[in-house]
Amino acid sequence: MQAMEQEKSWTLLDKLESAVHDGRPRKVTEEAKLGLLQSIYRQMDLRKTGQISKQDLGSLLRKVDPTITTQRVTTLLKKISYDGDDVVTFDEFVQFYTKFEEEGRMNDEQADLVKATFRAWDTDQSGKLSKREFFSVMKSLNRSMTDTKITLLYTAMDTDHDGKISYNEWIDFMFKPDA
Repeated sequence: MQAMEQEKSWTLLDKLESAVHDGRPRKVTEEAKLGLLQSIYRQMDLRKTGQISKQDLGSLLRKVDPTITTQRVTTLLKKISYDGDDVVTFDEFVQFYTKFEEEGRMNDEQADLVKATFRAWDTDQSGKLSKREFFSVMKSLNRSMTDTKITLLYTAMDTDHDGKISYNEWIDFMFKPDA
């Protein structure tokens, strides 16, 4: 299973590398977006069980809003977990996020999760991901990812070329359809 996951990771990064070298880094495949969603999902799985629990979700959301209630977390969990249990599988997570692309806008629940993930990655709380922060996250999520491949991904996301990834650049990369 892990070998297959690693192989998929290499495949999507090879496609991204090709896009960057061909001068079209914004044309990132759905496969690349799925790989990033998988990375986000793994980071949200605080207990490393392969599922996001109510406690995991609450901990992440409290990074955005420390006053979030347990009831709000429960409501959100029910919206994400379509089979009605108290955990979010990867398929449910992907389905929840892909609704944004289908609807053309992000609902409040999706926005909360995206903000929480971005803030968790933005360790210096600058509002932007530095190359160091991005490298740290990518290496922690996939130790076999090379510096070159992380740099390619970073370059594709940093559309204004200021050396940092803003929240809007991250949103555009992850959720805006290719032009």
